[in-house]
Amino acid sequence: MAGTNALGETIAGPADPTGNPARPLRVEISGRLLDRRAPLAQVGSEIFQRVQALLNGIRTSPFVADIEDERFDRSQPGILRFDCTLVASSRHAL
Repeated sequence: MAGTNALGETIAGPADPTGNPARPLRVEISGRLLDRRAPLAQVGSEIFQRVQALLNGIRTSPFVADIEDERFDRSQPGILRFDCTLVASSRHAL
């Protein structure tokens, strides 16, 4: 079945030869952001906001229908790790 994202866009691709809708392409990404001002302290809200701004910028891409499974890890001093899954938009070919 076709689904929709928060913007109401369809996130399923065209049907496969059996008539079932194709699953949208999903790309898992991971990253780390270093807090150069305080590399030995637990990362603060400023670093978290920078990663959120990055993800929000990716969300505005016409090639991205949604971002799923956002995960953040502040366990290592001075580093914020993040992981998420990008769902490709069915309206724009990659």
